[in-house]
Amino acid sequence: MNRQTGWTEEAEVVVVGYGGAGAVAAIAAHDAGAKVLIVEKQPRDSPTETRHTPNTRMAGGGGWLWPTDAKRTIQYLEGLARISNETVDAERKELFSVLADYLVSNVDWIQEIGVPVGGEESIGPTMRQQPGTTIVDGRVFNSDFPELPGSESCSFIFPKPSGKYRGGAAFFKYLSEAVQKRGIPVMWE
Repeated sequence: MNRQTGWTEEAEVVVVGYGGAGAVAAIAAHDAGAKVLIVEKQPRDSPTETRHTPNTRMAGGGGWLWPTDAKRTIQYLEGLARISNETVDAERKELFSVLADYLVSNVDWIQEIGVPVGGEESIGPTMRQQPGTTIVDGRVFNSDFPELPGSESCSFIFPKPSGKYRGGAAFFKYLSEAVQKRGIPVMWE
């Protein structure tokens, strides 16, 4: 079958994939002043059926990393690289430094785009029951590698539940609302 498709859209930034990362990239580009277009291979949800299922929506936890201290986070990231037999050279150290700074301030940006941060009510039972989990002010401290230096700084935070949605479904709902609020077009299918 030979099918031709006409293209009539224009954008300065085209985001391929409308999951959590795609939504965040589109929002950041839009807020920086770019004309943005999202292209998604899955079909749009209908009023009676969820047809668009990105990983962010499907994730039961739906949280994000929010470390308490950038220097400790750098130690942890370097430790993760070393146990993975990855190089920790000057370039990688600089990358970890930039990433750690952004991660520490990440929650501020998340809230600015319209994602309300939840407290203890947002933490699912599975996360609560993980061995080694400590919950302080709605932050979940539970590192994959607690033996690594800096692991004590790594916590996760979750979006506030929204109606019947919690975890990843709530997080993606808030991201979708932020995309819609900005009028960022999505090309489905």
